[in-house]
Amino acid sequence: MKKSDKKFDNELRKSLTSLCDNELKCIDGFEWLTHTVNFSNIQASLKIVCVFDTNQHLNRFLSSSEKPKVESCILNVISDLNIKLKKPSKQLVFDSEENCHQFNYGNWAVRLS
Repeated sequence: MKKSDKKFDNELRKSLTSLCDNELKCIDGFEWLTHTVNFSNIQASLKIVCVFDTNQHLNRFLSSSEKPKVESCILNVISDLNIKLKKPSKQLVFDSEENCHQFNYGNWAVRLS
């Protein structure tokens, strides 16, 4: 990883952590978020994954009015870093711990790859 990539990744991580701590922690069942990125094509490869504890909480969130608000907050955060996602509907992902345990034996590294 180049020094500039590492700096960008740290800025992104800090911004997403702040969002998580300030905006998302009050959403029922929300646990954490993470991201993956290929630095050679950030706009197309950046994927942000919001993780819920159960599928019940995840499904409730997906059908709620909170989902567009969360998506907007995430897009605003990354916009502040001069990132515009190519396909936001595919790059903003919502998942659950339950799904990871069921399909990937709790291994998030495998699930995110």
